Amino acid sequence: MCKSKSEGGLGFRDIEEFNQALLAKQAWPLLLEPQSLLSRIYRAKYYADMEFLEASHGSRPSYAWRSILFRRELLERGIMKSIGDGKSTRVWLDNWVMDKAPRRPMNKETSMNLRLSVSALITAHGSWDFMKLNELFLKGDVDRIMSFPPNKNYKDEWIWAYSKNGKYNVKSGSWLVAQPIIYQEPLPVETSHQNKLKSKIWEVDTMLKIKMFMWCVLSGAFAVAECLRAHGMQAIQICQICKNGNESIVHVLVECDMAKQVWLKAKIPLLQ
Repeated sequence: MCKSKSEGGLGFRDIEEFNQALLAKQAWPLLLEPQSLLSRIYRAKYYADMEFLEASHGSRPSYAWRSILFRRELLERGIMKSIGDGKSTRVWLDNWVMDKAPRRPMNKETSMNLRLSVSALITAHGSWDFMKLNELFLKGDVDRIMSFPPNKNYKDEWIWAYSKNGKYNVKSGSWLVAQPIIYQEPLPVETSHQNKLKSKIWEVDTMLKIKMFMWCVLSGAFAVAECLRAHGMQAIQICQICKNGNESIVHVLVECDMAKQVWLKAKIPLLQ
């Protein structure tokens, strides 16, 4: 009965889904208005050294804060960066390309500069650097990026991808919460080069479990919080080891403080 009439249902709203969509509207200002009184109160108690999207439950969270994090899960599915000067948007870590869902662009190569900001892809005249885009991204993503010109007179900002004005509304939130979750991790593209690299794993002279680990990394089949949440599972988003970033595949293997220590002791150059 809760399916749309076009899908053979009666168009009734699922109460739990509608409730999440309704309450997500209250979490929206915490993302867009970090200097508001409410934002400053919650920031002081729960995420003083990080951004709202990186905040965890913390110790002894209030019912209100737990409710906000529940609402935030829906926002995370539908938000993306609108590019102004590109300075606050990270190319490989933030969602700023719109496909079937907001996502990060897919890279051509397996190596990447994790600190690269979108501003590095904008020319001095304020337009996209077409040469750099083609160097880093696949043609499909280059076309998507070229369809929305940057504006160096404005800062980047978070927008809601499913409304015309970029602001969250309950109607679009209700629609999104009823949709299957689309996996948003930009997995390595299955090109012939990538397939060849995967096949080489099985030729490495090492233990089978290490080969399996490397294959899972290249395939994006890694049980980190970001992947689990993308599949609708409950998982704390913030890294539980360093508390300095979201637990993604890249973070666990490269960015996390413990991962950096391992790379350092192994005397293997860390990706820049």
